[in-house]
Amino acid sequence: MYKTIYLFVAIFVTSCLAFWQQSVGVKGILMCNDKPLINAKIKLWDKDKTGKDGELAAVKTDSNGKYEISGGAESFFLKVVIMKIYHSCGDSTCEHIVDFEIPNEYITRTNEVKKWLNAYTMNMEGKFNNEKRSCFN
Repeated sequence: MYKTIYLFVAIFVTSCLAFWQQSVGVKGILMCNDKPLINAKIKLWDKDKTGKDGELAAVKTDSNGKYEISGGAESFFLKVVIMKIYHSCGDSTCEHIVDFEIPNEYITRTNEVKKWLNAYTMNMEGKFNNEKRSCFN
């Protein structure tokens, strides 16, 4: 009798933990005018409603400006995930930071990415509406 109860509880807890796991992945290419944007930092952040954001993953673009980033965390509620791009395209003295919110349809309740967001090719030379600058690096 107790073995059956323990087995049921173990299955229930495992199922709940699997439901809490969330994953997200983004891939694309960054350009600076007509050249690949090399070594730009890409980070995925979990935007927490309590004000304490958490970094999920970080990568740098390769020699072709390509990146592929994925990350995840456990949460009962669907996460708000922000991709931040840190670059110095067109500005040798300051770093530019651009935020993009990942649509919920690309956040899956699995421990591996099932649906990748293809961000295609973005030219970072222009100014984005939500762009910030940091000159204190």
